[in-house]
Amino acid sequence: MLYIYTPPLSSGCVGGTMRMKVINLALQHDIKVYESPITAGHLLSCEEIILTNAIQGVRWVRSYKSKRFFHNIADRLIDALNAFKLLMKTHHVERFKACATSAMREATNSLAVINEIYSKTGLKIDVISGKDEASLIADTFFANHFNFDHTYLFIDIGGGSTELSIIFNGVIIASKSFKIGTIRFLNDLVKKKTLNEYKKWIKINTKEFYNIIIIGSGGNINKLLKESKKAINQSISYSFIEKFYKKISKLSYEERITKLGFNPDRSDVIVPATKLLIKSMQYAKSNEVIVPRIGLADGIIRKLNNVDSFGDDLNNLNT
Repeated sequence: MLYIYTPPLSSGCVGGTMRMKVINLALQHDIKVYESPITAGHLLSCEEIILTNAIQGVRWVRSYKSKRFFHNIADRLIDALNAFKLLMKTHHVERFKACATSAMREATNSLAVINEIYSKTGLKIDVISGKDEASLIADTFFANHFNFDHTYLFIDIGGGSTELSIIFNGVIIASKSFKIGTIRFLNDLVKKKTLNEYKKWIKINTKEFYNIIIIGSGGNINKLLKESKKAINQSISYSFIEKFYKKISKLSYEERITKLGFNPDRSDVIVPATKLLIKSMQYAKSNEVIVPRIGLADGIIRKLNNVDSFGDDLNNLNT
């Protein structure tokens, strides 16, 4: 059983908004929360320590006195990577690339987690920048089968970030990563200022072009393609996406699973993802989306064929 302990306000603890968000989120997930004075003994015996702040959000404490903390998520990540390592060995994989994106980019303890992963798995994690993430996916699109006569707005909607690229004559002329993602929306962590910057960036970078086609990437947009019953690379109209959003937004999380057959890990995030896609189409004045079902993994695999482009950080199972 998981418990959260927080100092009572009477002890001098500040009743901040982020503290309340953590408490409310815990209660929503049936995690018991207790207000109790915290002693040094408690800190040395607990499994994790977090600090909350309205500006910096949730900060993970790496160590206290002689004790180091590695939270359950890091432990599960290490277990998963060891499992993948065994699978790759079974299938005689010789070269691979282990990459991390938005969550690891922003985690205050990312270096500690990366070092811990390496010490326990022997795997080197490459944290990809938002710009490189967008380029890896967009370049892969155009290495395959797109008409250079069109102007495209590439959108990859993830859990922690959304990558945008403008492609003109087959060349990326503008690219940016935003801290806007489905998990952030669900946890009310997307700032209004960031949304305004997102809107402004799309409008400024598309105003000189007409008939822009959006290229959509990510699990939620792939799901949208499936629901539209269109083939890969066939365009999905704005009207269909808008109707689809109205349909799913009226249903509860459970109803989207039972009535529409959505997977539990898709049923919640697909709503904010579809809404963000609709807004993006409006900002770019686009009426269609093409979903080639190519993502970051495809870009990484393509780059594996060119070792120089990835530097000297390729993993080798023989090490």
